[in-house]
Amino acid sequence: MKGGDASMEIISRDGIKKLLESIPPSTVYIGSDSIRKGRKIIFCTVVVVHIANARGAKIFYHCEREPAKAKKRNDINEMIYRLTKEVDMTIRVCDSIKDILEAHPEHKLEIHVDVNPSENYRSHMIYDYALGYVKGYLGITPKFKPDAFAASVAADGIIRGKNER
Repeated sequence: MKGGDASMEIISRDGIKKLLESIPPSTVYIGSDSIRKGRKIIFCTVVVVHIANARGAKIFYHCEREPAKAKKRNDINEMIYRLTKEVDMTIRVCDSIKDILEAHPEHKLEIHVDVNPSENYRSHMIYDYALGYVKGYLGITPKFKPDAFAASVAADGIIRGKNER
C-alpha cells in the first residue's frame, strides 16, 4: 500500500481485538472486491486497521472461490451478482466484529463499496441498492469509488496477487 507498510493475515476476531486494544484511536476500513479468473470467481473481503502515527496498516482478509455464473466474462447478470455479493460479504464481516468495534468506540469505522456513483460506469447499476443496504443494515453511509480504497486497492490487490499473503 502506498504511504506506508502493511502486514496481512486471515480475518481473526482475536487478532482484530488485540490490535484495536494496542493502538491509539484510528480507523477501521472494511470492503470487498471480486475478480473472474477462468471459470471461477474469487471474492476477497478485507478489514484494514490503520495504525495511527505509524504510517502503516494491518490487513485482515478472507477470500473464497466459487464457479462462474455465466459463460461470458462480461455478462451483466454475473457483474450484478458479484457486486451485490461483495456488499453482502462486507456487511457480514462487519456484523461479525460489530461487538469488538462497539467495545472500542475510539476507533472510527468506514465501509468501502467497490461501486462507482457515476452513471458513466456499469457498477453504478447497484449504487442505490448498495447505499440503502449498508445504511439500512449498519446505519452508516458507505464510501464509494474513488474513495473506497479498502475495496478497490486492498482487496483488489490481494485477489490479483499484488499484495503478499
